[in-house]
Amino acid sequence: ASPPDPGPGVWEAWRAGHQALIDALRKSGVRNLLIADGLRGAQRLDGAPALNDPLGQLAYAVHPYFGAEDNSPAGWDQRFGRFAASHPVIATEWGHAARHCDRGGADTVEQLLGYLADRRIGVIGYGADEVHSRLLRWDGDKPVWSSYKNRPCDGGAAGPGELMRALFDRPAREAAAAHAVA
Repeated sequence: ASPPDPGPGVWEAWRAGHQALIDALRKSGVRNLLIADGLRGAQRLDGAPALNDPLGQLAYAVHPYFGAEDNSPAGWDQRFGRFAASHPVIATEWGHAARHCDRGGADTVEQLLGYLADRRIGVIGYGADEVHSRLLRWDGDKPVWSSYKNRPCDGGAAGPGELMRALFDRPAREAAAAHAVA
């Protein structure tokens, strides 16, 4: 079973701590983008109060790992999607390892990445340099994107690499299509 929903007292403590950190960083002259993790290992932003950044350089982080309630648009809407409709959100950590195949295969990964793109939720592809990366593997000195095509979900070369690459190529394709229409 998943942890209970965060209540108002928990969110108020989260807000107070994050706001104090934002204020201290800005007072010291830091101008970088700041990213505030949600609750429950950054898996939840539902009910989060807004934070105030005088520079307007603030985003909220979510970690959409695949679980019983986190493998469909309805679950994503509840946990972070509705919040993302009015706040900048980035999926700063996510993954689909072989152990997640029983909770959703390649189709679920593709659905998540499409969901994030459609809602303009940023996504970071991290861990590409790890020995057992699910994003890419190395063929000698040449990186090769992982793929689920013709591979079992839990296979060694299977992974969301080509899906991530397509996601990152999407803005360029959309811009080219818009330019062709104009």
